[in-house]
Amino acid sequence: IANIKQLITADKELQTGQASWRNLWTRSGEYGIWGGGFGAEALRLDSAPGLAPYLANYISQQGRTSHLLPVIGFWSRDRREQQILPNGNFSQLSVELGLPAFSAMNYAKIDFLHESYLRLGPRVAAGISLSAGRVVGSGGDVTPLTKRYFGGGVGSVRGYEAGALGPSDSSGAVTGANDRLSGSAELLWHALEIGATPVVFSAFYDRGRFSKADFAASNGTTASAYGIGISLPASIGLVRFSFAKPDNLALRTQRFQFDARASW
Repeated sequence: IANIKQLITADKELQTGQASWRNLWTRSGEYGIWGGGFGAEALRLDSAPGLAPYLANYISQQGRTSHLLPVIGFWSRDRREQQILPNGNFSQLSVELGLPAFSAMNYAKIDFLHESYLRLGPRVAAGISLSAGRVVGSGGDVTPLTKRYFGGGVGSVRGYEAGALGPSDSSGAVTGANDRLSGSAELLWHALEIGATPVVFSAFYDRGRFSKADFAASNGTTASAYGIGISLPASIGLVRFSFAKPDNLALRTQRFQFDARASW
């Protein structure tokens, strides 16, 4: 897991291994797509000198290897028009349970995402998004490391490194959060075409709160950023660039970020 390597001391590297598998069933109808299924996951953390305190505590309580067998349920409804500038809305809800009869670690997780877009003119649109989630361990187990929220980066709060936002332990390492609440507002402008390729500029504002965690010394982090973005379609899908001004320079910032969303 790439995020875990950001959570340890600068001169140490944590060796990790992760495997996951999911089997899902879906049905579509008038009210969207819904379904359920189950999965299997395994995570191994090798002990090493200089581990962040929360990781050492995690290993002492759960062991170096943890197994999850989650039961999964989900629903989504997409009413967006697939054009250069989006219009309409999208909603998604998912639930995961690691129950004593199924999983070596017991937990519950719920996530919700909503996006709304409004066409203001032939070449202008506005959009807002809201993302919320909570994960908790139960039955004496801590929150699984792979289910925690690590804020920052594209799709979260731009202007910060991925994994930079959240509660921290006594060494300052980000532990991953149990609670997440983030939102974004964006104004989109279909400015021009380079040949047949449309170029869309945007102005955005992102804000997020990532809080609560096992073995954390701080309760959490609230951060925001504003900036401009450029997006254009490519052969692999949608390519986006963003230039952001973060409000909390004490955190790990990353003013320029790049994102490619593949489509097949």
